Amino acid sequence: METARALEEISRFVVRQMAALPEIGFTAIAALSMLESAGPRRITELAVDEGISQPSMTAMVSRLERHGLVERRRDPSDGRIVLVAITGAGREVIRRRRAGRVAFLSSLIGSLDPTEQRALADAAPALRHLTDHTVVAAALHAAKRATAEERGRK
Repeated sequence: METARALEEISRFVVRQMAALPEIGFTAIAALSMLESAGPRRITELAVDEGISQPSMTAMVSRLERHGLVERRRDPSDGRIVLVAITGAGREVIRRRRAGRVAFLSSLIGSLDPTEQRALADAAPALRHLTDHTVVAAALHAAKRATAEERGRK
């Protein structure tokens, strides 16, 4: 439990610090990342994935499109369907944002003593395993259950 609390604290800290970078908001970055990893998606799918309303996602996609970060395309299998796809400029924003996070975390890690740095390096494979899609679904289920239980206590 202590490890989970430490990971929650550092992830919250990093998200807050990275939000200070003015280039693009957290929800927009999340949507771009989804498009980069999953490919073109319907606006309704993006809205569900990001947990926002369809009108809010439509407005955000329009802003991203105006900045050249996404484009709307017709679905090749059904021309009535419009898909949103990331552009090269959108991929570049994602690349820069990731580079910024890596630089930020590298600087933090560099401030640790060598023993702490080795401990984190040794933990890296286990930390990467935490993002494996096969374990994420069960973790999300546990989070939803814990949230519901906390809500029930109030």
